[in-house]
Amino acid sequence: MAAIRQQTDIVNILPDSLSRALLHAMDDYPGDLYELRLIRGRGAFTVTSEGILFLQQNGALTRLPGPSPVVLSAEALEEILRRAVGYSGFAHEEELRQCFLTRGDGTRIGIAFGGAGGPLGAGRVNSLNIRFPLVDGALPGHTAAALLTDLRGGLLIAGAPNTGKTTLLRACCRYLGDGGDGKNRKVCAVDERMELAGESGAFDLGRCTDVIAGRAKHEAILIALRLLSPEVIVCDEIGSYRETESILEGLNGGVRLIATMHAGDLPELLRRSQFLRLFGENVFGRVALLDPAQKGEISAIYSHEEVEDEIRRGRGSLLRGGAGRGLCESAAATKGDAAAQAV
Repeated sequence: MAAIRQQTDIVNILPDSLSRALLHAMDDYPGDLYELRLIRGRGAFTVTSEGILFLQQNGALTRLPGPSPVVLSAEALEEILRRAVGYSGFAHEEELRQCFLTRGDGTRIGIAFGGAGGPLGAGRVNSLNIRFPLVDGALPGHTAAALLTDLRGGLLIAGAPNTGKTTLLRACCRYLGDGGDGKNRKVCAVDERMELAGESGAFDLGRCTDVIAGRAKHEAILIALRLLSPEVIVCDEIGSYRETESILEGLNGGVRLIATMHAGDLPELLRRSQFLRLFGENVFGRVALLDPAQKGEISAIYSHEEVEDEIRRGRGSLLRGGAGRGLCESAAATKGDAAAQAV
């Protein structure tokens, strides 16, 4: 149960009944616990290596809600959130406005608010999603060194949610920032949600690594390029067109990018216009896919030429059902649309 045993301090912000049940579950469940989901007025459930399991008051994890589920009121959820911010909502106002909170150990809490009032107004918390990070050192088999043998092009790490993308990205950052290949490099980690470095720099990202935390990625990337002269920029979860264009605006002077994207396999990745846009401009030299069945395991590594061949052959689902436009044409159209928007 590597994903949660190292995160036992999370029980300190939970009500006693829930913390006792969770501790029992941690001791008894043989697999991994990835998330704890709390919805007001409903039973708590976990996302595990076996799928969704419901938490009972005695700590048992069951496939059905069961006779004695842990049920939390709106007031209980509000108190959990107050404890999580140290009873200082003002200090975390920007995070709360974006409906998330990142704790120092890398645990992220997603928040579903409802109703009017301030971010910690009574009765506003509808649900909490407590997501446990994969602990450092828990990645078997492949290492950051294996992925970074060739830095002539950037690296994209793709995977479904909860496959260990952020942990592997952190390992890559530390490897480069500590000169793991015998060459010291200037690295900048763009840590929008404070998951890479953690709150107050809880995670070591390397001695030569600058960290820009708490800023939107498109802003932080431009700050890094203008002021810090990095050789490598590392950032998590490229998602928006704005982030994509910021990367393209700056990465034309030899700076390498190591980043992650959500995609369960290569065809899914090839359907993402942001990826096609960046790949078409040679931002990524290699693509690593994480195994959805084994957290932290790399299932495949593709060179730039191999991905290019896949695009040419049009093996993505865009061609299913006889669609007439290939992936290369789709990438060109995306680039044209972006240029039109810029005008």
